[in-house]
Parts: sequence; C-alpha cells; structure tokens
Amino acid sequence: MPLKKIILLIVSLSVLVALVIFLLQLSKHPQLDKARFSLKDKIRIFLSNLSDTVAPARKPPLSTLEIEQNLVINLPTPFENFRKKDWDHFWNLLYGRFAEDSGGWPKRSRQLTQEEVEAELGLYYSRPFSFFGTREWEIFWKSLLKGKVF
Repeated sequence: MPLKKIILLIVSLSVLVALVIFLLQLSKHPQLDKARFSLKDKIRIFLSNLSDTVAPARKPPLSTLEIEQNLVINLPTPFENFRKKDWDHFWNLLYGRFAEDSGGWPKRSRQLTQEEVEAELGLYYSRPFSFFGTREWEIFWKSLLKGKVF
C-alpha cells in the first residue's frame, strides 16, 4: 500500500475517532437534555415546516407593484417614502417565515399573525402605525389584501 493512502487512512480514522469522542462528551452535557426533542417530534416539526413552506397560509402576490401603489395612495405616511429595502422588509413581515424559540432543533417556523404584523409595523415604523386605530387598520388591510381574509 502506498504511503499516501496509509497517511490518508490514519488521518480519516483520527478524525472519525475525534468526532465520536466529541459527540459522546456533548451527549453528557446537562443543558442538552432540556433542548432535546424525540426523533418523532423532530420529524413532525420538519414535515410541518416543509409543508408550510411549500403551501403557506399566505402567499405573496406575483407582483406587488399595484398593491404598493395602492398603499401609497391610501396611506401616504410612511409608504410614500419607502425604498426597496423598506418594501422588502414589509413584505417579509407579511409573507416570511419566522422561527419560534422552541428550545431545540429543528426550530418550528411560521408566518406572523395579523396582530403580530401590526405590532411589528408599530415598532419599525412608529409613524403612523403606532397611532393606528381600528378604522386605519381596516383601511390598511383592505388596501393590502383587497378584501381577502388575512
């Protein structure tokens, strides 16, 4: 057997042994027990995340341009000053998926509820969203969703 193959074999085995030792030490860590899920829970969370990603409850429209124009006309503050970065953040709040802190891996992900979107908009764009009442939110959601249920 050539010397290169022998050295490669020794290095590979050393890495494998080091990995096994590391995993054994990690499994004894006391904090790890709190964060563990059973294999069944991990599979359930993974499949739920996968199905929600493939077929989300809310899907973004093919083009957001018309909706953005509608929002600028009906609610000029803050939309008239939105840049691409702001619109990207805005659409991500509405249609993006956010990981919940479930204490382990994999993280369960989901879309924000209407109330959570309203709260986040109030934080990021306090003028005017933090001052919105029921009527303003109704106009906002109608302009955004054109009468569709959120």
